[in-house]
Amino acid sequence: MGGEKTKRFFAACAAFLMATLGGTSAYGAEGAEYLTIEREVQGENISFVYRYPQLVKAETPQAQSILNTSFREYGEYEALEALRRSKSSSNPVKGELTFRVEHNTGELFSIAFINRGEDGVRRIHPFNLNGSTGRTVRVCDLFSDEEAQRTAGLLFGEYAREQKMPERLTEALCTLPNNQPYYLTGTQLVLVFDKGEFFDGEAGSLEFSVGREKLRGLFKEEYRN
Repeated sequence: MGGEKTKRFFAACAAFLMATLGGTSAYGAEGAEYLTIEREVQGENISFVYRYPQLVKAETPQAQSILNTSFREYGEYEALEALRRSKSSSNPVKGELTFRVEHNTGELFSIAFINRGEDGVRRIHPFNLNGSTGRTVRVCDLFSDEEAQRTAGLLFGEYAREQKMPERLTEALCTLPNNQPYYLTGTQLVLVFDKGEFFDGEAGSLEFSVGREKLRGLFKEEYRN
């Protein structure tokens, strides 16, 4: 999703793109202010709307630039993929990319992009970035140490067993790898998986969550609230 891909995207789609600015979205007292950008790719065989946030006020200019570039390029990437599908498909390609800002503080800007394609399947792509530096916050970065991370994994696995989830999923939850996709809300830590990895014939994203009150003592202090 680098600069060259972005340039190719605009070259291919310039005739179809229309952009509108939304109003300032809700944000926490310590969080970043952002606008919702909406763009549209329209053509004979495609109708794809995508939305992404653009920060207008962040902790630092560096972080604002990194976050805005990441979100814009991801939206453009998904639009480009939809356009590519439309070139080879005999059926109309329709879809929508939206987002939810789940957590918004200087320590963590956690966002879940939701992509609904022409197949109607819901796919989630989370971003977790530090609002002051712009660096990626991995799931392992949330925890005070490796032991706390292992304990969190066991809590996820225990809950999965209570819900009678497939053993493969339970094992994946117990492992809680450093780069596990996730997003953090005000009340939950939500892990995101590809549903097809654990359920034959299924597509889309699977979300599995544990309440933050059960994990708060395992988090680093800056992620406890």
